Amino acid sequence: MADGSREAIEEVELGDRVLATDPETGETGPERVTATITGEGEKQLVEVTVDVDGDRGGATDSVTATGEHPFWVPNRDEWVDAEDLTAGDRVRTAEGEQRLVTGIRTWTALQRVHNLTINDTHTYYVALNGHDETLVHNSECGQSRFWSTTEYQGQRIYQRDDLVDPALYSAKDTYGRSNLKRMKQGVAPIGPDGKSVNLHHMLQTQDGPIAEVTSTMHLNKPGYGILHWKAGSDIPSGIDRVAFEGWKKQYWRDRAAGFIARGFRGK
Repeated sequence: MADGSREAIEEVELGDRVLATDPETGETGPERVTATITGEGEKQLVEVTVDVDGDRGGATDSVTATGEHPFWVPNRDEWVDAEDLTAGDRVRTAEGEQRLVTGIRTWTALQRVHNLTINDTHTYYVALNGHDETLVHNSECGQSRFWSTTEYQGQRIYQRDDLVDPALYSAKDTYGRSNLKRMKQGVAPIGPDGKSVNLHHMLQTQDGPIAEVTSTMHLNKPGYGILHWKAGSDIPSGIDRVAFEGWKKQYWRDRAAGFIARGFRGK
């Protein structure tokens, strides 16, 4: 964590601050957790073993990650997925030191895994089994790049926490509201494209599934033509727009309540 303490990743909450580093500049400092991500299912797991005491002895330590989770590798000067690491690579510690990778072990298992989305630098440190740590990226890792599904008022909703930062204050909001306050008031939050997050009817029907998408994806080419497959045809949309406006307001209010229930402590 940013204060030097350690917390199991599944215990980290929205709004907590972790230590983050921009490996290109070396700048290190606290950054806020903007989303917590959990995935379950068959996962490729990789145990990365590193030398923790160099020439002083043969002590090693290890960390287990999903195969697609990127580690910063100074000797390659790039992010490398765990499954592509090899003995001889080096990883970075919070103190800026390098640790030699001495072994890689991979296997597949049914597993619950956790990840975080970090503001700005999108990096954080994971602890090895002992007292060291290594820099990783908050890459989507096959999870946050996809929508998580939930049921809301009898409809399937595809939500994306990576698009909805409840703590964000955007200059686009003329009232100075955070995204959390916007949602509490029934207003869509501002997405990473600087525009209101859109709720898209995937089947263009009133009771069909709905997905959270950026306005850029929803309105601009090529996304518009892909999403609005009835556009330009004689097929009616089947959406009651007046009723949907009221539905959206309540949806965003309840979305805000969901962030609060999950531990977000902002305003």
